[in-house]
Amino acid sequence: MTRSALTVLAATALLLGCSSSSGPDSATQANVMIVTNTHGTNLDATGYRLLTALRAPRDIGINDSTVYDTLQFGNHTFTLDSVASNCVVDSAGAVQTWYLFVGNSNRFTYYVTCT
Repeated sequence: MTRSALTVLAATALLLGCSSSSGPDSATQANVMIVTNTHGTNLDATGYRLLTALRAPRDIGINDSTVYDTLQFGNHTFTLDSVASNCVVDSAGAVQTWYLFVGNSNRFTYYVTCT
């Protein structure tokens, strides 16, 4: 083998050896935007808390959005917490399970009515 062929083989082996397999696989990653849409009277000034497994709780405003990225595709359960007693989450409820598809096209909305 020539010296240049050996150099190419060594460089290829080095590049392949340095590839990272510890992070999430982009072929199975899902991103999701969670939106809150609140209407009515006596709106909750403090906002809500959004919970999901394997992620820290997040504060979210009453008419706001947040994005979770690099989640595994498939079913994920989200909970809209800290809802004021005069407010009600729509008929789907505060705990909802959504299927997340690979990519960035996932968007779900919590509708809240306050009286």
